[in-house]
Amino acid sequence: MSRTFQGRLGRAYLTKEVCNEKLGDEEDRQLMTGLHTVCDLYCRPCDTLIGWKYIRAYDKSQQYKEGCYVLEKSTIFAIEHPDRPQKPLLPVSPPTLDNALARFMSDVGIQTSGDRSMPWR
Repeated sequence: MSRTFQGRLGRAYLTKEVCNEKLGDEEDRQLMTGLHTVCDLYCRPCDTLIGWKYIRAYDKSQQYKEGCYVLEKSTIFAIEHPDRPQKPLLPVSPPTLDNALARFMSDVGIQTSGDRSMPWR
């Protein structure tokens, strides 16, 4: 997961996998890094726009993004694991967001490498 991406709403994360997603229609969109074919990414349970998926990058230097998702940091929420006591759904404050994402990745079995910028490589 890369933590250095910029989304529509500010900081964003680039990741290879998401869950409970719903994708919008594909469209060509001019982004800061060039022309890309993307589709909007929605939370399936609540239908909130949370980012986008890169389908195609026209610039060869950007093709590593193909198939990856951009999650807007401001749209990510943490919920407790089903085996733990439940808490109300609250936005995660910035200091704990990385810990919440790390715990989520661990819970769903996603392994990361030592390279924190692109752990799937």
